[in-house]
Parts: sequence; structure tokens; C-alpha cells
Amino acid sequence: MTWLVLGFVAIGVLGMTLFYRERLIVRRLRGLVDTTRRWAAGDFSVRSPLAYHGGEFGRLGLAVNDMVE
Repeated sequence: MTWLVLGFVAIGVLGMTLFYRERLIVRRLRGLVDTTRRWAAGDFSVRSPLAYHGGEFGRLGLAVNDMVE
């Protein structure tokens, strides 16, 4: 019985990890990729949405935006 409970807890933790990985990392990086693709197409009016977030992603967004200015 204890192993069954531990198995369900492990599956739940894994599911939450995958969900938050998508939400916190992958979505933000997709926004950065979209921005750089638009720059490659010649649209330099767009800016990285990451610049409005804190932490490392915010600093990355600011640095990428600085490259265009």
C-alpha cells in the first residue's frame, strides 16, 4: 500500500514539473524566438516580451532588445 501511494505521489510530482516547465520556460523562450524571427524578416519594431519579466529571463530580454536599438 505504501509503495502504491509513493508511486502516485511521484507521478503527480512529475506531472506538475512538466506543466510548470512548459509554463515558466518554454512559453517564454517561444516568445523570444518569435521576436527574433520577426527581426530576421525585417520587422525591427517588435521587442522581446521577456524584457518585462524579472530574473534571468528579464535580463535576457533586455539584452536582446538592446541589440536592435
